[in-house]
Order: sequence, then C-alpha cells, then structure tokens
Amino acid sequence: MSTEGLILLTNDGDFGRQMELPKSNIHRVYRVRVHGHLSSYKLDRIRKGGIRHESTVYGPMKVAIERRHGKSTNTWIRVTSVEGKNRQIRNVFKSLGVSVTRLIRISYGDYDLQTIPPGMAIEVPYKPIEAQKARGPLFKKKKKEKP
Repeated sequence: MSTEGLILLTNDGDFGRQMELPKSNIHRVYRVRVHGHLSSYKLDRIRKGGIRHESTVYGPMKVAIERRHGKSTNTWIRVTSVEGKNRQIRNVFKSLGVSVTRLIRISYGDYDLQTIPPGMAIEVPYKPIEAQKARGPLFKKKKKEKP
C-alpha cells in the first residue's frame, strides 16, 4: 500500500533537499489507520523513539489517537515526525505488532493539504526553510529544577 495525500514538487533542488533533510526539523504530519492492539505502552515507545526495525533505529514521533472504532482493532492516529525515513511509520508500527492499513500525509512543514481534492495540483508560494513555523523539536525539553 502506498502513501496518499500531500506531495510537494519543486524545480529547486536545494530547497527540495533542505525540506527532506532530518536536520531541518521539518514537521511531517500523517493520519494513520492502524489495525491491531494499540496500548498506551506502545504509544509511549513511539513518543520516546529508539524503536529498531531491521538495522534502522527511529527517533521520537508525536502520536495522538484521533478515533477508535468501538470494539474494533482499527484506530486512526495523527503522527508527526521530523525524520522522514523511507517507510518509517509503517516500520515503527510493524515493530510493535500493529499494521498500517492507510497512510495519508496531511502536511509537510507549513504546506497543508486542507481541502485540496484528490488528484488536483495547485501552485503554492515558496517559503524558505528558516521561515517555516512547522519545524523544530517535536517535544519541548523539560527544565531542570534547581536544588
């Protein structure tokens, strides 16, 4: 199954490369439908990162349950990542014994799918990496208390 949703096309190679590099900390947001038992322990493991699939270790991701289907094992989740590794979301959930049945990219940096119909392409204005608001660390570091 392939990913659906937002895709950015550019003829500016430098911009495209900067958008995809993990060090740019560009937020990639997905709606993910999973099938399987999804416990709070598994969600916490995704949030902490360090999940290994084959020889790849994945960093932390934000996850939030959007909707569960009653007693069904299908759950919709919103996932935010900055890494963008190939098949990252599918591999992380697979490592936890949960399969991804649908994966929709809804935003990439400040570019948002919103209400663009499937199959439609629109031109969007260029926005430099430094000006993107949807970037930076996924989690705020906790301040250390002074003794």
